[in-house]
Formats: sequence, structure tokens, C-alpha cells
Amino acid sequence: MRIFNGLFALIITVLILALVILYPLASATNDNLLSDTFYTEQLETAGTYEVAYDAMLGEVEQQVKTAALEDPNLDEDIADWVIESLQTVLTEEYVTDLLKQNMTGTVSYLSGEAEALPTFDLMPKYDELRVVMSDGLTLDRVLKISGLSSNGATEAVLVALGIVDQEGNINSVLKEQAMRATFDTNEALKEPFMMTSVVDVMIYTGNENAIADAENAKRWVTLFHKGILPMLLVLSFLSTLLILMHLGRIKTAFSLNGWAYTLGGAVSAVLGAALIQKNGLLLQKIQSVMEKNIGAFSDVLSLDVLMHPVGKAMAGKGLILFGIGVVLLLLAGLMKKRQQRD
Repeated sequence: MRIFNGLFALIITVLILALVILYPLASATNDNLLSDTFYTEQLETAGTYEVAYDAMLGEVEQQVKTAALEDPNLDEDIADWVIESLQTVLTEEYVTDLLKQNMTGTVSYLSGEAEALPTFDLMPKYDELRVVMSDGLTLDRVLKISGLSSNGATEAVLVALGIVDQEGNINSVLKEQAMRATFDTNEALKEPFMMTSVVDVMIYTGNENAIADAENAKRWVTLFHKGILPMLLVLSFLSTLLILMHLGRIKTAFSLNGWAYTLGGAVSAVLGAALIQKNGLLLQKIQSVMEKNIGAFSDVLSLDVLMHPVGKAMAGKGLILFGIGVVLLLLAGLMKKRQQRD
């Protein structure tokens, strides 16, 4: 019976140790990464959304210029026209507001506080882009894109037909119809603007299992979010149970609890400190996981901004638990000395 009690006490001590390590990580993550204010305040203060906007526009600019180089009918002027039109439509304010709304909505969905992912509608921006590009459409650009050449006779015919005026400006009605036809039939151009949720963005950027990944993430994050308080209650229960099991030898109960809290708190504090370190091994591991699971989003989210508040909170909670463990060990030591004197 005594062996059984000792084994049972050892199991409880190991469970307490595990919970002392997990609770600071879980609570720090929940208080930061799953909070509404984190994505509307802290990431904004850190300039994350501005970086995301610049990264997105930079990627678009690179793709447009690459396409212009590969097509003999396109040149730098055409590429600049497309890029400037996109910048006019997709302003920094619009994109950052869209990112903030969808980040907070997505976190609410994953944590079980919302029933569905947030949605957005980019098609009005697609129509706006058509109008903006229509305003910038010139005869020279039309001829370049179509691969045709121009001379005085050709321009005279176009002027006579009313297609262009003397300054070379295309008839506004024809220009509008031409751009409308191009935008209505160009599925490749339309596809990015047809995305309505984060899942659509993930699919567009190459994650074919985005729907299943989102549902799986929701199950785990919801379980995690709702498990913080029960985790703390279980930790308190096991600590109390260990004391009740050794009422006759209270020194042993304090000693077991003390070692569990001291070691677990120390591990939590060390892990928290590791998360604060830039370019540390732990951050590199997390970065590789992010790149594998969220792809393009890993370049948008600053890992330092995400992990620094988590690491700071985790280290602080770990030190508190470490201090509790030290106090329990001191009490156990004082009781041992008292017993020796008696």
C-alpha cells in the first residue's frame, strides 16, 4: 500500500510539473495571440500592417514587371501603368483595415467565439481598377499591347473614324467598352478579386487543403482557448491533493510540490526568455512551422512581434511559479529542521 501511495504521489508530482510548464505558455498565448486588442493595437503599433502592405505591393510589382519582361508586347511603361493603377485602388488604408478586420475575425472564429470566418468583397475594387486603368489607356499603350505599329496615315484614319482625337486620346465610350470587355473576360485578372475569405487567400497562394486546415485549426484552438481555466483548476486540485495525501508528513507534500513548481517554473521562464531572443533556435523552429502551415502569411506576420509579448508573459508567469516552488521548498526545509530538533 505504501509503495502504491508513493507511486501515485510521484505520478501526481509529474503531472503538476507538466502543468506548471504548460500553463504559463497556454495562458500567455491566450492572453496575447487570442485577444482582440493584440491585432488591433499591438500589431498596428509595431507597424506590422504597413510592412504587410509594402510586402504585398512589392510582390505585385515584381510579378507585373516580370510579366512585362516576358511579353514582347509589354514594356516598362505598361508595367508602371498597371502598378500605379493598383496602388490607386488598393490604398494602404484600405488594405490595412481589411487585414485588421480579418485578423480579429479569424481569431474569434478559431477560438470558438464566432460561428464563421469573416468575409470581404473585393469585386467593387475590381470595378474601380477597371475605371482607373481606363482613364490611363492611351493609343500608344493600345498599340503596344496589340503588337501593332502606328504611322501618320493610321492615326489620320483613327481620327476620321472618331476612335481618337487630334491629341491621340481614345474615345471615352470606346475606351470604357474595351476595358469592360477585357475585365469581364480575363479570368486570371479577376481571380484574385473573387476571394472572399482567409481560406480563399490560402487556396490562392497554394494551400489546396486550406478548408480542412482551417477546420482542424478551429478544433484545436477552441479546445486550447476553453482549456485555460480548467488547466489552472486541475493544477490547484493536484497540488491540494498532494498535500492531503501527506497530512501526516506535510514536509513531504511541500517538498514534492516545491520541486514540481521550482523545476516547472524554471523551464517556463527559460522558454519565455528564448522566445524573446531574436533569431534564436526556438524562433527558427516556430518560423519553419509557420512557413509550412500558413505559407504566404508567414512573411506578413512578424515573428518577433508575435512571440515577444508571449515570451515576456511566459517568463514572468514562470518566475512567479518558480518563486512559489522556492517558498514551498524553504517551508519543507524548515519543517525538516524542526523535526530533527524535536
